[in-house]
Amino acid sequence: MNSGSEEIDETQRSKEFEIRLLKRELTFKEIEIHLYKNELSSIYNTVLGQIIKIWKNRKKKREINHSYIDIHTNKLTIKFHTGALNDNRGIGRVSRELLKKLQLLQTENLSPTAKTVYFFSTIHHCPKNLPQPSCILIHDVTPIMYPELFWFESVKWYSEYMPIALKAKKIITISNSSAEYISFYLNINRKEIKVIYNGITNLSKEINSTINLPSEKYIVFLGANDKNKNIDIILKALENEKIQDISLVMIGNNTTVQDIISTSKLKSRVHFMGKLDDDNTSFIIHNAIALVFPSIYEGFGLPPLEAALCGTPSICSNRPAMNEIMYGCALFASPEDADEWISQIEFLRDNPDERKELVKLAQKRAQEFTWEKMSRMLEAVLNDIAE
Repeated sequence: MNSGSEEIDETQRSKEFEIRLLKRELTFKEIEIHLYKNELSSIYNTVLGQIIKIWKNRKKKREINHSYIDIHTNKLTIKFHTGALNDNRGIGRVSRELLKKLQLLQTENLSPTAKTVYFFSTIHHCPKNLPQPSCILIHDVTPIMYPELFWFESVKWYSEYMPIALKAKKIITISNSSAEYISFYLNINRKEIKVIYNGITNLSKEINSTINLPSEKYIVFLGANDKNKNIDIILKALENEKIQDISLVMIGNNTTVQDIISTSKLKSRVHFMGKLDDDNTSFIIHNAIALVFPSIYEGFGLPPLEAALCGTPSICSNRPAMNEIMYGCALFASPEDADEWISQIEFLRDNPDERKELVKLAQKRAQEFTWEKMSRMLEAVLNDIAE
């Protein structure tokens, strides 16, 4: 009898010990949370905290001021939201091109039975109280795919943008891969998401630019240094002696990279051009041996096709949507393997005939994507959901 009693006591002591451990762990967590609260409180009372307060107040003001441009087609009034028109990134370019092409479809005689629909060219400027019926263009959901890179933006997606997306009568996006990710992360039926590919802007081949180009062969990077753009893999590749004769030209807002390069051995080989107009951008791209597009992920990826129209091939990350859009007409490399980028840069440097062939293939592919086609497909979708 004593033996059984001892076993019961031992089991009881073991359970009590586990409970004490759990209570201690819980206490530590409570202390940790308390410390975080104090830390956040101290930050909020600093200059940074004041900036956050100002940003929140400005955000509230933006929520109030929503404006639309009315576009009247035969049987439809499209209320085009103006929020993204002044954006300097790809979102702004897409918005401006779409507006311009939709306005070309406008007619003077509006039908008395015309229906109304609201269109938002990005989810980032939508009001919380979404007017109906609404169609939202979601380019990608990169922040919630990579929360470790975009923790603040990923929180905003779940807390602000996702509820808005679920209210929309229709979601459109710019690639099949983007549609799959939107469906998965936002819990929207894939059949309810319409894919309409972007158009491509044909940049002119400006030959009278006053831009001073590098005297040596160079590759070009177009875009800002956002975390998903992954420029670090290109900088790492350039350190290799196999391509030490190759320079890098960066177009866009890349001041953070400039700070890093200023103390690097690549200082003389990386050239920062800042923001440029289309003519000077096309001039630089036209004279490059390749455009490098090392993004971790893109919803579509305009630069490689725009580069093709400037006569320059591209090396892209072997990731969606680049390998969907550029399949068969660009070279690919892993966004995590510098050796693959070195090999592809070497190949295009040493094989001018292959460069020309890739350009031909990419130019043929680019002809499939026009803003006219995108605007007409969008009009058809808006007509279907209009009330």
